[in-house]
Amino acid sequence: MNEISNKKLFIDVQAIAIDLDGVVYTGNKVVPGIPEAIKKMRKTFKSIYFVTNNSGKRRQTIKEKLISLNIPADEKEIISSAYATAVFLKSISSSVSSFTAFVIGSDELKWELRETGIKVVEDCNINKIDFLVVGFDQEFSYKKICIALDVLSGGAKFVACNRDRTFPVERGVMPACGPIVASVESAWGRKPDYEVGKPNTFFLEMITRETKLAASQILVVGDTMESDIAMAINFGSPSVLISGSLIGMNNGLFPDLRISSLADLPDLM
Repeated sequence: MNEISNKKLFIDVQAIAIDLDGVVYTGNKVVPGIPEAIKKMRKTFKSIYFVTNNSGKRRQTIKEKLISLNIPADEKEIISSAYATAVFLKSISSSVSSFTAFVIGSDELKWELRETGIKVVEDCNINKIDFLVVGFDQEFSYKKICIALDVLSGGAKFVACNRDRTFPVERGVMPACGPIVASVESAWGRKPDYEVGKPNTFFLEMITRETKLAASQILVVGDTMESDIAMAINFGSPSVLISGSLIGMNNGLFPDLRISSLADLPDLM
């Protein structure tokens, strides 16, 4: 993309939504040049958001990780699929004074749900459970699939935090939330009633509500076509692909720009 095209891409952008895993850091290692790049971008954009399909960690934990990597961040700037799932459930149950959720996922996912006023139950045998929430769970087991079926058979709605197959770590990749969701889905024989994380657009809907910006004013930066870039295209936002393969989109759609590292982005603006 030439300089004129770059300027046209960025001219209306006032906020940037940046993926974390594989873009800002890999495992516990920051990508070279990223702290300096984000510092520059804070002078350019009205708002910066860190958007991640990580459903295993609460925003406070992610904030502390960013700070430890020399990237100052506010908790309000972080949208994880754990937090977004909590916000989403509240939004679709706004007319109900109290509702319950059984969670297959981490304690930090449960914490995010409780913080928004959702009653997280540990006993799957209670009379009424409104939602089964499935997120990243390092202790996932056959027994939990059995519990999931019991909860769903009791009338609960099936909510998936996201469908990411893997996430990057220093030594390669690890299974993510998607395989866990797929296990429950296969046993239940039905797709989730709701899927919150990327490539669905709820993250960007949250940003537009907060900033009052249009979709065209929010730049999405990520490293996967089927997750980050698909979310941007689905919402009508411009997008930048970081080092990722163009494989993953079968409809002939592409990112607006492809670069090797987020650290290169400020110079293009």
